[in-house]
Amino acid sequence: PGWGGTQRFTRLVGPYLAIEAVCSGKNIYTMDAYDMGLVDHFTSLESLVDQAVSFLKDQLAHPDWKERRKELSGPLLLSDDQNLFTFGLARAYIQGETKGHYPAPIIALDTIEEGISLSLEEGLKIEIENFLPLKVNDVSRNLMNIFFMSEGLKRETGAKNKDIKAHEIKGMAVIGAGIMGGGIATANIYKDISVLLKDISQDRIEVGVSQALKLLGDRVKKNRMTQKEMDIKLTHLTGTLSDSSLQDVDLIIEAVVEDQGIKEKVFKGLAQHMSDKAILASNTSTISITKLSDSVKSKENFIGLHFFNPVHKMPLVEVIRGKDTSDETVVTVVQYAKRIGKTPIVINDGAGFLVNRILLPYLNEATLLIEDGVDFKTLDKVMTRFGMPMGPLTLLDVIGIDTAYKAGSVILKAFPDRVVDSKVLNALDQAKRLGQKNGLGFYKYKKGKTKAIPDETAYEPLKNLIQSRKSYSKEELLDRMTLPMILEATRILEDGIASSVRDVDMGMIMGTGFPPFRGGLLRYADSLGIKNIVDKCSQYSDLGKRFEPTQMLLDMAKEGKTFYPA
Repeated sequence: PGWGGTQRFTRLVGPYLAIEAVCSGKNIYTMDAYDMGLVDHFTSLESLVDQAVSFLKDQLAHPDWKERRKELSGPLLLSDDQNLFTFGLARAYIQGETKGHYPAPIIALDTIEEGISLSLEEGLKIEIENFLPLKVNDVSRNLMNIFFMSEGLKRETGAKNKDIKAHEIKGMAVIGAGIMGGGIATANIYKDISVLLKDISQDRIEVGVSQALKLLGDRVKKNRMTQKEMDIKLTHLTGTLSDSSLQDVDLIIEAVVEDQGIKEKVFKGLAQHMSDKAILASNTSTISITKLSDSVKSKENFIGLHFFNPVHKMPLVEVIRGKDTSDETVVTVVQYAKRIGKTPIVINDGAGFLVNRILLPYLNEATLLIEDGVDFKTLDKVMTRFGMPMGPLTLLDVIGIDTAYKAGSVILKAFPDRVVDSKVLNALDQAKRLGQKNGLGFYKYKKGKTKAIPDETAYEPLKNLIQSRKSYSKEELLDRMTLPMILEATRILEDGIASSVRDVDMGMIMGTGFPPFRGGLLRYADSLGIKNIVDKCSQYSDLGKRFEPTQMLLDMAKEGKTFYPA
């Protein structure tokens, strides 16, 4: 789109396929492109020139292409009923998916609809007229800024000294074969890295192997991979119960339960079996890397490598530098993360690191609002309308109530002066309402399904916690849940956990699904106005230190500064 795509694409493959491709912006893989008629021919890189010459000679020998070109330059003839059905259905679907936050897909749809009844030349003129205004609106500016920030991250090595070289990771091991461990293992074998998947029982190893079989099998079903390619990749995966088999690997990633004592026990057990040069990484989501390093063999080779769940969908990994982590270790792990298709953001050690430290105050505030009598559905609806992929309570169900409660306890212990201990998660945990994992949380879930179904019985364990039913406007609810994120982001910058505004915003977009059309958390703060944020915080001063504006915000408001250049 903008270069003729809405018109040429539609004439090549028809309106149905064109609408799906143009309005979604999703990648189209080779075989799919060939099957739909977007691609005429494909070949291997080695025979590209020979095949191209042969293809052109064949076309010149059969000049039917001239008639085809003429045909593609004319209008597409759809009946009124076809037109009404095709574009009416697509418009409703796009509105439902974008919630009106992204103007481009609807304008692209309108451009397809308007242009296909005209000649190609006239359709291209309409596309230009419709496209140009999109270049200068806030959404496009935000999305372009995200693109350039993403490109900047790709160039980062993880150290200021660009001469430091990464060590090659030829083989690696994952300790803990659960859903997360299986996902990490699959990401590696997909990139042809040999993996040892270790756990304490064969049954647990089979869980991780099953995860790999499912994820790769899904790619085969979607024509993203052949069965032969899948079989070859699976040869890179080996299950093991023995620590002694880990002596030859270059990288070990620990992915056991989020419990400091258990992790430390694992590290001590690994010490006598792993190579002195091997890197040991913890997939912890909240526990201090520096504290964990007291249990490892070589502190300089120890690092945090926090993947997000589900591993195969989430692009972000947090690379956490401990107090004694060497630059060589950081550079090696950053390059490794890129190799397996992830976007690494290097941060310094601190409770909750980057994403969870910002996310947990938001989730906690939602539970405090429950104690004020606000119902689950209202809280979720406010945030999905804001643009979050799911509301805070649905997200807690996805994370797991028990997991979120443990993570929140780490943040509470680290920042007791401002974190208010909500009793909601503990009450649900005690009632065994653990979220999607057992079908009951804030909502209920049918077996194997992820759709949240309202469930009045979820209020039963909370009835003694909800002392009153206060009335809040939608703006107040939005403030209560977004301001804690903005404030925590500035504290992270003040504490030196993240090195830049870019890292904070990209971490939130890739790690939590913070709405890209808003440009990131701190670009959203700019759109509100820094002085306005400080004023809003004063309105909630009775809620304690968690709404106290940071010195960074106070200085910025006084000096009229913003996080991004105007």
